[in-house]
Amino acid sequence: MLSEIDIVIESQDQSLQLIIGGDFNVDLTISCKISSLFRQFLNKHCLELVYDIVPYKASSTFCSSTGASSKIDFVAIHSSLHGDIEANDILDIEPNFSDHLPVAMSLSLKLNNNNPLPPVITSQRAVNCNGDANNEIKFLRWDHADLISYYFDSYDKLSSISTRLNEIYEQYSLADMTQCCQNSSLSSKKIDLFVLHNVISDVYNSVVTVLSGLAWTHVPLATKDFYKYWWDQELSTLKEESVAAHNAWKSAGKPNSGDLCEAKRVTKSRYRKSIREHKTTQGIEFNNNLHEALLKKTLHPSGNLGVVNSINQSGFLKLLMANQTQ
Repeated sequence: MLSEIDIVIESQDQSLQLIIGGDFNVDLTISCKISSLFRQFLNKHCLELVYDIVPYKASSTFCSSTGASSKIDFVAIHSSLHGDIEANDILDIEPNFSDHLPVAMSLSLKLNNNNPLPPVITSQRAVNCNGDANNEIKFLRWDHADLISYYFDSYDKLSSISTRLNEIYEQYSLADMTQCCQNSSLSSKKIDLFVLHNVISDVYNSVVTVLSGLAWTHVPLATKDFYKYWWDQELSTLKEESVAAHNAWKSAGKPNSGDLCEAKRVTKSRYRKSIREHKTTQGIEFNNNLHEALLKKTLHPSGNLGVVNSINQSGFLKLLMANQTQ
């Protein structure tokens, strides 16, 4: 794994301030061959362990069902970012079905305020609908988008940006760029790379703003729980019980045995088992309803399932015919 990461790092600009993090399955607080190799890797790339700079309040990030624990999840940052760390800690929150705890780190970084990213693209997948009373997170449903209108409108709005790109290409010839990069002292006569960078950033931001705005116009939104068709009040109750038991166990100092420990284990197990059962049962019912609706559907692009791509529709029909002949 380290060799693969090393190859990626070596292929990048060596002036980059690197940040890596994850579940590395090695506890660097324990002296062994693997931890020694990992620390050599960190030293090679001028990386520092964040928990050495800002220690975790908890002692471990991993805890198995047998009670074994270790600190194998961590973040390492470039030494130049040492003074930019604001916080670093292990999050013990419920519900969490993993035997790992998430690690959260925050940095104070200086950004280029001359070309800020449009607020609409703070997330590519989830968007925050500030107009909603509960300020809930919603997702773009590209599978239900009006793609024809999206394509036509994007072509129309991006045409002016394309014209701007041609002007930039004519203004900054490739020969001038090459000569400037080879001799930075020519910046006064040739290209000012800082200005060119800002020009490119402006074009990039314009493209992103156009596409993001069109997405809001032509792509419907769904709430984050849209795909949880299997969720019901029973699961909500089990979740509340599991969270309450976990918080009680946590407040008591996280004992390894006793009533609170057992209550935490039982409620969490019951909640997880019920989720699996609901997904399976409701999933079968959902698929059966979809299968029945598809059998009744004609090739005309109307009906309960909405507009279906002809290629996908053909694939569905072939699959259904194959199942019926078996």
